[in-house]
Amino acid sequence: MSTSRECDVLVLGGGFVGSIAAAVSAAQGHSTVLVDVGEHPRVSVGESTTPEWNRSMAFLGRRYGLPELVDLSSYPRIKARRLPVAVWPKESFYFQMPGEPGSGRSFDELVHQTTAMPIGPDFHVFRSDYDLHLFSVAARRGARVFAGVSDMQVELGPEPVVGFATPEGAVTVRCRLVVDATGPGAFLARQLGLFRADPPRLGLRSRAVYNHFVGVRGLDEVGGARLPRLPLPRDHATVHFVEDGGWTWVIPFDNGITSVGVTFEQRGEETGDGLGVDDFETRVANHPLLKEMMASARPLRRWRTTPRLQWDAAEVAGDSWVMLASASGFSDPFLSVGGPLALYSIGRFADGRCEYLAGRGSTGPFDAIESKTSRAEPRPARYSSRPSASRPIE
Repeated sequence: MSTSRECDVLVLGGGFVGSIAAAVSAAQGHSTVLVDVGEHPRVSVGESTTPEWNRSMAFLGRRYGLPELVDLSSYPRIKARRLPVAVWPKESFYFQMPGEPGSGRSFDELVHQTTAMPIGPDFHVFRSDYDLHLFSVAARRGARVFAGVSDMQVELGPEPVVGFATPEGAVTVRCRLVVDATGPGAFLARQLGLFRADPPRLGLRSRAVYNHFVGVRGLDEVGGARLPRLPLPRDHATVHFVEDGGWTWVIPFDNGITSVGVTFEQRGEETGDGLGVDDFETRVANHPLLKEMMASARPLRRWRTTPRLQWDAAEVAGDSWVMLASASGFSDPFLSVGGPLALYSIGRFADGRCEYLAGRGSTGPFDAIESKTSRAEPRPARYSSRPSASRPIE
């Protein structure tokens, strides 16, 4: 059986970005369809929120009448509401790197406090829970959701048509605006020939290997008296072990699971296609404290390896379509900037959509997304073992 329907806005991608965009659109009274080729729950990274991320969530929730987003904007709120989302208090960004040459220290530490009580702290978030919860928010707010679709086809024009298959039959949707929130899948960028695997503005070349584990011990637990006392607990931080040529993240949650991943810089024409579990285990074995933390760890899932992390789209908006930040490019997970940028683009999309649907312009309302995601002038870049707040990547 085949069905046809019409809507104002069709959102591609049901991760947290697409779900929020669909919820905001529906809450503003626009008929909205949310389409996802995947199903929830599913594995995703981007698990460490930041002050800007959570302030943006609270702002979007208050501006567009979505208290569900405000509830997800801090660790105390999530716990007070007893939301079905595994989290962990994040009081700081913590960096450990090799000691300054000649200092006699085996390592140095750098701590940047995040949002303090009573507004904070920020938090780590288990994305399987977080994304499913927000997908359900979009549905409750009135978006028509389709998950696990296949054979998706998009015909762009003055009135775009999106077709896909569901277990119940084929569905065709005619809409006024297509919004791409497919993340690194970059559906529109690839379909329109705008995807750039070698982005001119992004000089860094890196890949990552990661998994979820049980049995990972905390840094304070294994470090004991070897580590100096800090004003904030290391185990309430997003832990970064930084070295020349790459870095490692350790992100725990309160369900007993910890996300651990390593990034590796690619040099010259190296593709990194052989990157895998051996590279992860070598990085762990070469760091004494990390090795102790991982001594009893057991992986839970299939190992994930990425292609080059850096990519972008040559354009992010056109007649009847727009890409949100997560579907228009990526630089690096260091400092967790992807989430805040995606939320910024949702806010600009929400403002521009009303103008667009009112017929007062074409791509002009979405120029702010283009300018925000255009990034800086091109320059070579590499990982440095001496990160700073202003220049973690040199």
